Formats: sequence, structure tokens, C-alpha cells
Amino acid sequence: MGVLQQWMNCSVLSWVLVFYCLPFLLISPVPLKKDGATVGCNSSCILRKGYFDNHYMRKCINDLAKQASSSDKDTVNRLISSQLFLRVKAKDQCYLMKKVLNFTLEEVLLPESESQYHHIQDVTNFLIKMQNELKACKHTEQKPQIENNFEKLKNKTRELGESWRNKAIGELDLLFQHLESSCSQERLLQAKPAGSTRKE
Repeated sequence: MGVLQQWMNCSVLSWVLVFYCLPFLLISPVPLKKDGATVGCNSSCILRKGYFDNHYMRKCINDLAKQASSSDKDTVNRLISSQLFLRVKAKDQCYLMKKVLNFTLEEVLLPESESQYHHIQDVTNFLIKMQNELKACKHTEQKPQIENNFEKLKNKTRELGESWRNKAIGELDLLFQHLESSCSQERLLQAKPAGSTRKE
């Protein structure tokens, strides 16, 4: 009887605790689990992996850049360099590259679409698709720094004179590489450094 009485007392005590504690458990705020894929990432600043898996277009871009670079006598100045990303956080680098892409299309590729460069029409159409996919991409918090860096790039184009368009075409491979490192889906998992990564 003693053992049975102890068991009954424990059972009653357990139910009393549950009865009094349950309301508090129900009204306590439960921390929401953050989705690791969206923390610190602007979901509108993402380009589908398929763009960068397109080996034909990657080859066209590289060939076009190589053709333009062969006639570029200026080996000192570069439009897309590590200075472009100075003090710009990884989460805003895609927005910055969107601005560079728009500038390159509007000021270089579209006016040159009927030029002697091989593949320029195919490359232009391909980059326009990427441009459309990034239309909703916005900066998060660094607009003054981004605008300052972008303005320096435009100032450099003015300093170079007419030759800057040829240089910009010669750096299309860099543009594509930085779009990949700044805007591709892999950036959801890990941001890559934005320094110059041209493969010779």
C-alpha cells in the first residue's frame, strides 16, 4: 500500500504541475527559426545557376573579350578592379554589378551591336536576359559608398576617351566572372571575395 500511495501522490503532483504550467507554455513566444538561405541575402539579387553553366555563352564572352583586348594598348588601367568593390559589403556587391552591367549594355554593347566584333549580338542578348532578371535587385544599406565607387568607374571611362569602350568589351570576361561571384545562387551559401579573378 505504501508504494501504491507514493505512486498516486506522484501522479497527482505531476498532473497539477502540467495543469498550471501548460497555459504559460502555450502563450510563451517561440523564437522563429531563421532560414539560413535568406539571412543577409537580398533574394531579388540572384541570378540562376543556368546562366553560368552555359558553356557556349561563356566561350563567346571570353572570345569577345580576348578579341577586344588584343587591340587594347593600355595594360595599366582597368575598369573592373578590386577598387570597384572597396568598402562594399558582399550582400551589396550584386547590386553594384547590376549597375555596371546596365552601364556596359547601354553605353557599350547596344551601340556596338552591329560592329565587327564576333559574337557581340549573341553576348548582348544574353546579358540583357541577366539584366532583366536583376531588375528588382536593390541595395540594402550602402548606397552612398556604392554610388561613389560606381562614379569613379564612370570618371575613369571619361579619362580614357574613346578607347574605353574597347577596354570595356575586353573586360566582359571580368564582368561575367564578377556577376557569377556576386549574384549566383551559390552566394546564398557562401559569399566569394570580389577581387579580380580573371583567368589567363
